[in-house]
Amino acid sequence: MADAIRDEVTDFLARLPALINLLFNDRTPFVSEQTKQWLASSGSVNQTVPVVQTDEELQAAKACFDENGLEAALRYLENLPEGDPRHQFHRQFFGAQLLEEAGMVQLAQQQYRMLFRTGLHMMLSEWEPSLLKALEQKLTAEQ
Repeated sequence: MADAIRDEVTDFLARLPALINLLFNDRTPFVSEQTKQWLASSGSVNQTVPVVQTDEELQAAKACFDENGLEAALRYLENLPEGDPRHQFHRQFFGAQLLEEAGMVQLAQQQYRMLFRTGLHMMLSEWEPSLLKALEQKLTAEQ
């Protein structure tokens, strides 16, 4: 029964991945660390764990920015594992936000424009190949 619930929650979060990063008004995470660990304990978890890892990586990059400055934070982001295109895109967007916060508005705007153009032309198969793979597995499992 717990596996079925975990699978349903995982599927739900795959459809609405932004929920993972939301906070209540008191800054309590909508999805707690304990819940994230519970979801990750299943071998069938698909997109949820990488999104969580990305959020943690971005928080670490922000802390690096606050403590050591822009160059160190950008170097931190650059040294992260490549990941799928979706996570690369999010990291590049976050890097642009750091540039903007550091006062490099023109450079940030160039990055935003490049990301916007790229985003307009990306297909789901490029954006999140693991999601299509999970869908394919669901289709072949039913046959």
